[in-house]
Amino acid sequence: MKTGSLAKGRSERGLSLVEVLVAVVILAIGLLGIASTQLVALEQTNLAHKRTTATMLVSEMADRVRANNGDIPASVPADLQRRMDDVLGTDADMDMEMNDDMLEVTLEWKERDRFEDDGERDESFTMQARMNND
Repeated sequence: MKTGSLAKGRSERGLSLVEVLVAVVILAIGLLGIASTQLVALEQTNLAHKRTTATMLVSEMADRVRANNGDIPASVPADLQRRMDDVLGTDADMDMEMNDDMLEVTLEWKERDRFEDDGERDESFTMQARMNND
């Protein structure tokens, strides 16, 4: 009688190696999902920061044109170019075009994208501003 109760006690004593392995695999999949979500959140935060900076730079350039009586400077001022290089990268480019009393300012830069074949994509921000008070 002792032998039967001993066998019964052993089968209920702990987890098998297979159960532990399954639990570890499920935990690992969950942790990978959390890490992937965190990575996407960081990338989107970085892109939002760059878009905010682009908005401020384009708006500042429009203000400079407005203060200069609607005349477009020959090039982007050095301080704006430095900030573009610092935040958006050295390949960032600002284009300005005046049509009648409307100024169109476009800022373009390269953004890293792990889903693209070459690892980057083109981003741009365009703003139109009226240069007179009519």
